[in-house]
Amino acid sequence: MSSELNRAPGRRSLLARARASFYRSKRNGGADCETLRGTHGADFESHAIVSRGISAGCASCFGGSMKPARRYILVKGAFLFVFGNEHATSPLYAVQLTPLKARSEDTVVYLETNLGDLDYSI
Repeated sequence: MSSELNRAPGRRSLLARARASFYRSKRNGGADCETLRGTHGADFESHAIVSRGISAGCASCFGGSMKPARRYILVKGAFLFVFGNEHATSPLYAVQLTPLKARSEDTVVYLETNLGDLDYSI
């Protein structure tokens, strides 16, 4: 146990270093909507409810919320940026759209893998 405390900072795992950087930046490490729009604008942007995978499942077992929240989404090129609101200073997360295929039913768009597994629903 004492060897863990005396370990050099360069030996920390990649995840620990990324987490430390995230906390130091106070979640302001990304670009806001205006920056992402650039001079040519976004391909698409709107308010939407975004949920990962199947909405019913064991997400609450791991501390996740079963009720998806309303977010602000911006599509630019091959990426979908998900913000907490339109005026957020950085996205909550980004989704690379190239490996996914879209399928729509009524007002819901499903982003699926090539094997047909549901990845996101918007």
